[in-house]
Amino acid sequence: MAGNGTNNNGVPASNSAPLASTPAAAPTTTAATTGATTTTTTTTAAMAAATTMEAQPKQQPATATATATATAATADTSNTAALAAPPAAASTKDADGETSDNDILETSPNGRWQKLRKKVMLKESTGIDEAHLAYDTEEGFEVVWNQITFTTKRLTATDQERLKQKFTDFTQLKHLNLVRFFDFWVDNDQQRLVFITESMTSGTIRAYLRKNKKNNKVVSPKVWKRWCRQILSALRYLHSMVPPIIHGNVRCDSIFLMHNGLAKVGAICLDDIRTHVRTVADASQYEAPELQAMEDAAGKDGYSPKVDVYAFGMCVLEIATEETPYSECANAVELYQKVLRGDKPQAFERLTDPDLIEFISACLAPQEIRPNAEELLYHRFLHEVPMLKVMAAHYILRTNVPYSPKQLPKQLNDFLREVADGAWGTLANINLKESRRALNLLHGIAEPEGEGMIRLGVSIVMPENMTRELVFLYSLQKDKPSSVAREMVGQGLLCRADAKAMERHLHESLVRYHAQEAERQQAPLAPQQPLAQAPTGPL
Repeated sequence: MAGNGTNNNGVPASNSAPLASTPAAAPTTTAATTGATTTTTTTTAAMAAATTMEAQPKQQPATATATATATAATADTSNTAALAAPPAAASTKDADGETSDNDILETSPNGRWQKLRKKVMLKESTGIDEAHLAYDTEEGFEVVWNQITFTTKRLTATDQERLKQKFTDFTQLKHLNLVRFFDFWVDNDQQRLVFITESMTSGTIRAYLRKNKKNNKVVSPKVWKRWCRQILSALRYLHSMVPPIIHGNVRCDSIFLMHNGLAKVGAICLDDIRTHVRTVADASQYEAPELQAMEDAAGKDGYSPKVDVYAFGMCVLEIATEETPYSECANAVELYQKVLRGDKPQAFERLTDPDLIEFISACLAPQEIRPNAEELLYHRFLHEVPMLKVMAAHYILRTNVPYSPKQLPKQLNDFLREVADGAWGTLANINLKESRRALNLLHGIAEPEGEGMIRLGVSIVMPENMTRELVFLYSLQKDKPSSVAREMVGQGLLCRADAKAMERHLHESLVRYHAQEAERQQAPLAPQQPLAQAPTGPL
């Protein structure tokens, strides 16, 4: 897990001190660069969500002093861990004396974020009771002011510290396919948690699907496969944290689209939030069987990152069929029973692509055999482009290799643009894995190369009329066919499913080599022909 942030210095003039993270800087562009490392990337990230209720903020002055900050830092957490209500700003009116969407309803404790009257109309987000457009006074960008209302009158110091830790970690997350998370604070006076996120104005995948269906249009598989890769890239990043971050609310309503086609995952619903919030949207059709069984048993043994994979599979099914999973169920009880039995939605029967059927079936498989997000990211259904091609594109973009777009075909230029926009993930996701099965394995050279060494060759016939010619040194004393096959898989030259076939193939090559060597050593030497005498006489 990334390191924790620091508390804000701005404290409202109240007996309660805010527990909040240092606000992250708002992005200067919507799409970030594609350069990345394994844990810290140059992309943007976060958790966001929204619904449609409006609450009247409590009016409080927006002053903060060094004395108040010092008092908050040293006070007993049992008395001062609660957060004061954010101060409200006076509402303004337009020339006709009417209220405006740009009226400032309240300001954050540190004075940076201004909540506007205009609501963000993104419904059904788990736990979010209210979402308004807001303004970042430091960077000059629009953001979203999200509010979660708690069921309990006052959170305990332990609950506050747990939430503070989780949300502080969120401000450190940076990934191109996560909605950016900037700041947060807990307001015990109004029994709410407020967090500031990136503004997503282009709507959700579900809204896009509904619009297309209304207009009798179908989303191209090329488009939604790109969405799937980006969603899995974000989930892989979350699940790679220590401890793993479980999104807990993966749905077509919680995945947002940018104007350039980039998909961003938002609307996170931590288990720590789920147990305290007032508003919880019904998402039973996306919940894994082990999660529903866990809720019945009042335990948490089934709550693992694989519940996100199951929910993702339901999203893929909804995108591919443009039908909400289990829409055939008459009530929640029928849906619940079908999920526990492991019955797939009726929409699944409409699928015809064998690879898509295999891909969704893997997502919906029982927990113990369900693949993780990283494994799905390299499934042959999604991974249509050789990984070396993706790496080459990242290399060109990161190192500024001089080239002219006119020198490349339009298809390659479009591919470079997609990589730059994050459609193929970041370098942090690239583990050199080959997901495509080999069509055939052919024997190559096998000849001595020094004492105890041979030069061995093999040809791997791949789809798309591509053949990989591999030639390598093989030690007869140290190497084994199984270890060489595993090395090929690790270097992205061979699909893991073909490792056993390669092992047998290499063993056959070695048997053939030893047989040829034995024949060569046992064969009698051919009699030497006498040298012909040089002709004599005049030239």
